[in-house]
Amino acid sequence: MTETAAGWRMLFDWPRATALALFGGVAAQLALRAGLHRARGLVAVAVRELSWPDAAHAALAIFLAVALAGLLSTVTRAAALSAYAAPAGHRPARWAALRVAPALITLGAVEAAVVITLLGGVGLVLLQTQRPTPVSSVLVLAPTLFVVVLLVAATRVAVIFAAREAVPARALVAGIELAFRKFPSLLRLAGAVGLGTLPLLGLAAVAYAGSSLTDGVASVACQIGAALCTTTATLWGYASVAALIEADASAGSTVVVANRAGAA
Repeated sequence: MTETAAGWRMLFDWPRATALALFGGVAAQLALRAGLHRARGLVAVAVRELSWPDAAHAALAIFLAVALAGLLSTVTRAAALSAYAAPAGHRPARWAALRVAPALITLGAVEAAVVITLLGGVGLVLLQTQRPTPVSSVLVLAPTLFVVVLLVAATRVAVIFAAREAVPARALVAGIELAFRKFPSLLRLAGAVGLGTLPLLGLAAVAYAGSSLTDGVASVACQIGAALCTTTATLWGYASVAALIEADASAGSTVVVANRAGAA
C-alpha cells in the first residue's frame, strides 16, 4: 500500500478525529467570513468619514477573526494529527490536542520566519544588483530555494513528530534528519499528494468563486464546501507523511524522538 493510500485510509480509521478537524475547518472559515464582513463595513465607514477609530476597529476585527480562525483550525487539526501520528497499536491521550497545538504553532512560526527571511534576503540582493544576468540570478536563487523546499519538507515531518507530543525543537531536528535522508521519497510523496488532492482543491476553488458570486445562504454553503475540501486535502497530506514515517520506523531508520515526559 502506498503512503497516499495509507494516508487516505487513516482518515476513515479515525472517523471522530477526522470529523472534529473538518468541523474546525468549517468553523474557522465561518469565523473568518464574519470578521472580514464586519471589517469591510467598518472600512467603508472609515473611508467615507475619514474616521481613524473605525479604521482601527476594522483592523482589530480582522486580527481577531484571523486569530480565532487559526486557533480553531490548529486545535482541531492537532486532535486529528495526534490520532494519525500515533504508532501502530497506540491511541493518543484524551487531551493530546491541547498539548500538541502549541507545538504546531511554534513550528509554523519558525518555518514562516526562516522562509520569509531567506526569500526577503535574496530579493534584496537581486534588487541591489545592477542588471543581474540569468546565470547570476540562478546562482543566487537555487541554493535558497533548495533550503526553502528542504525546510518545508522537514517542517511537515516535524509536525507529525510534534503530534506525538515531541518537544518542537527535537521534532524539528528529527524532521530535518529525515528530510535529508528521505528527500527523494518526500518529493515523490508531495507529487502524489498533489495529484490526489487536485480534485479537492479544484472543487474548493470553484466553491470559493461561487461564494463571491452569490450572497446569503448560497454563499455560506459554498464557503462551507470549500472549507471541507481544503481541510480534507490538508489532512490527507499530513496522514500520508505519517504513513511514510511509520514505514520508515518499521524499517528501523527513524530517529527516536523523546516526548515531553522524556519517554521514548
